[in-house]
Amino acid sequence: MQVQPAYAFGPFALDPAGRSLTLHGMHVPLRPKTLELLECFLERAGRVVTKAELIADLWPDGEVTEQNLAQQVFLLRSALSSHAAEAFVVTVPGRGYRFVAPVDVRPARDVPHSDLQRLYLRGRYHWEKRTRQGLSEAQACFERAIALDPAYAPAHSGLASTYMLRGEFLHELSDRAFPAARRTALRALELDPAQPEAHTVLGDVAFFYDRDLETAERHFDDALAIDARYRTARLFLAWMCLASGRFAQARLEMETALGDAPYDLPLQTALGVLSMFEGDGAGSITQLRFVLDLEPTFNLASYYLAAALCTRGDYAEALAVLETDDSAEWTQGSAAIGAFAAYRLGDLERGREYERVVEDYAARGEQISAFNRTAVAIGKRDIPAALAAISAGAMMHDPWLVFIPEHPLFGKELRCDPRYLRTLERIGLSRRSAYGT
Repeated sequence: MQVQPAYAFGPFALDPAGRSLTLHGMHVPLRPKTLELLECFLERAGRVVTKAELIADLWPDGEVTEQNLAQQVFLLRSALSSHAAEAFVVTVPGRGYRFVAPVDVRPARDVPHSDLQRLYLRGRYHWEKRTRQGLSEAQACFERAIALDPAYAPAHSGLASTYMLRGEFLHELSDRAFPAARRTALRALELDPAQPEAHTVLGDVAFFYDRDLETAERHFDDALAIDARYRTARLFLAWMCLASGRFAQARLEMETALGDAPYDLPLQTALGVLSMFEGDGAGSITQLRFVLDLEPTFNLASYYLAAALCTRGDYAEALAVLETDDSAEWTQGSAAIGAFAAYRLGDLERGREYERVVEDYAARGEQISAFNRTAVAIGKRDIPAALAAISAGAMMHDPWLVFIPEHPLFGKELRCDPRYLRTLERIGLSRRSAYGT
C-alpha cells in the first residue's frame, strides 16, 4: 500500500489516502477537485504556486481556463473560512497563489482514517442524545476507535466528554467519573494540543468537580481560541456564567453559539434556564415549551420546565409536565422536582413516592445529588435537612452544588437564613469565595 503523508494546518487535518478533510476529527465536506487543490497547496506550502502549475496538476488531460481554477480556489477558501477566521490561501498578483498557514506533515496511519472517523462520528451522535443509553453507546464507540488506533486524539477527547457527562448526570460517582474525564482529556492533548473538546472537558471538570471557576474559564477560553465556533465550549462556559450570576455573558455565549446551530436542543434549553434564573418565569416557560415542541422526548427540557413552573408556584402544572413526559428515561432530578411540587401542594403521599424514587438511586450504586436532596427538603420546608444535604454534597464533590447559590427554586426561606450563608462560605460556594462577585 502506498504511504501518503497526512497534513495538519490550523484546526484542520487532511488525509490524502482517506480522501478526507477533518476539523478536530469531524468531517468537512469538499468536492473531489477542491480536495485535490488543497493537497496541491499543502505539498507546496509557503511558496508561490503558479496558475499553470495548478492547472497542470488538476486537469492534466483536459483543456480548462483560469476561471475553472479560480472557482476551485473560491470553493476551498469558502470551506475553510466557514470554520476558521484565519486566511490560508492568498493571491499573489500576477504570479499565482500561496498557502500561508504553517503545515505539519504527519506519517500516515495504518488504520484507514475513514473507519476511525465513522466510529468517532457514531460516538458523537450517541453522545449528543445525553441519555444513559446514548452515553453508554458513545463510550463503546470511542473505546473501539482507541483500540484501532491508540494515537487517535479525537476518540480520546470523545471518551473524556463521555466520562464527564456520566459524572455530571450522576450515572457514575463523581470521584470516579470526573478524574477519569480529566486523565483522558490530558491524554488527548498529549496526542494533539489543538483539541477543543479536550480543553472543554478540563473546563467542565474544574467547574463541576473542583468548583474552581477561574481555572474552568481559562480552559473554556483555550478551547474557543482553537475553534471560536465550537459550540459545546460556549454552552458549558454559558452554564458556568449562569451559575455565577453573570447572566449577560451567559446570554451572549448562548446566542453566539445558536448563530451556528439554531436548533441545538441543549442550547435552546439553556436559554430557557437562563430566563428562569433571571426571574423571567413566563419567558422561561415559553422557551422550554418551544424546545419540547421541537422534541417532546428531550427530558432535560421537561425537567427544567417543571422547575420553572415550581418557581412560579404552579406546582400542579409542574407535576402534570413530569407525569406526561414521553421520554424513555426518568431522572432523579425530575423525581426531586416532583417531590418538591407535591410537598408544596400538601400531597404528602405523592411527595413521599417521588422522594422514594430519588433515594432508590442509592440502591443502584449511584450518587444521589445533594442538589436533589436539598430540593426535596426545601419542598418540605425542612431547612436543617437542606443544610445537611449541602454540606454532605460538598464532601462528595457533588457536581450540581454549583447552581444552588443562584437557583430561584431555593427562595427567601433558604437564602435569608444565616446558617445557609455560613454553610456556603464554609464549603467555598458563597458568591464572594466561589465566584469573586
